[in-house]
Amino acid sequence: MRKKIVKQVIFYACLLGIWQAVVILKVWPEYIFPGPVKVLETLSAGFKDSSFIVAIGVSLRRIAIGYGISICIG
Repeated sequence: MRKKIVKQVIFYACLLGIWQAVVILKVWPEYIFPGPVKVLETLSAGFKDSSFIVAIGVSLRRIAIGYGISICIG
């Protein structure tokens, strides 16, 4: 069990390392492919000002409307 967790942590650490390396090498512009630190900062800011909660609510509403329409048509 412990080996499995260690392997998963190493895998995700390598994944983050590759992500950061791609950002450092500037394979794509930062506005298309931001780094993990920038994504974490934006995620944190979105939860602090509740904009993500509102966006999640809007998305769930759209899903419910689409699902309701599909049930009526089906």
